[in-house]
Amino acid sequence: MKLRDFMGVTVAFTGCVIGFFLVPFYPWMDPIPFYTLWGSLYVAFVPLDMGVTTRLAWRYKGAFVVFTIARHFILPGIVFGAFWLLMPDFALAALLLAGASIAVNAPFMAMLIGTDIGMATVLGVVSSALVPFSLPVLVDFFVGARVEISRSAMMFTLAQMIIVPTVASVLTRYFSPWLTRKVTEQGYFWGLAMVFLSSVTILSKYAPDLVNEPQLVRGCFIAAFGVMVMLIIVGLL
Repeated sequence: MKLRDFMGVTVAFTGCVIGFFLVPFYPWMDPIPFYTLWGSLYVAFVPLDMGVTTRLAWRYKGAFVVFTIARHFILPGIVFGAFWLLMPDFALAALLLAGASIAVNAPFMAMLIGTDIGMATVLGVVSSALVPFSLPVLVDFFVGARVEISRSAMMFTLAQMIIVPTVASVLTRYFSPWLTRKVTEQGYFWGLAMVFLSSVTILSKYAPDLVNEPQLVRGCFIAAFGVMVMLIIVGLL
């Protein structure tokens, strides 16, 4: 494990531990995760040249199409089948987790581990736009249940998450070369701060549920870990 990866994991888990002790303060911290997403994307977008990113996406459009189909239709089916055989109580949850959007986390995590932010950004945007349509199809096909999703509300929320930091990053690049340089040089540490704040806030909200239902938490952890391992294996292939 690289030092950057170790620091990211350490900061995230430290935030989770602290969040357990801040449950009474959650009502005041409720908006923080949304703003940390804005901050995370802003930090990831500032180093990007949007023109170069667009041309790169067009150049590799075939690969994007193949990845999108595999990520949103084939892989969730494989995950659901594996859990239906091994942990049937968690099969639906695993399907939803595997079929969910990589969304705004993709460029942020790409920035943290030092890989191509542009490619991750394009995949995140496409993934976010597709999920309101692909997820109900998956649930209907594999479980036989209908899922009512407000596509307009979901698209509006995703647009809010993406457009605001995108505009802010473009304005920063255009009007402030100094701030652009600072964000580019120190973006990793700003990103760690966002991870810490979001971990603290989210755990302070769900800590009572985690304490009151330890068996369910154990099962969810095993299921989430299983989905993660399957995604890593597919990614390596």
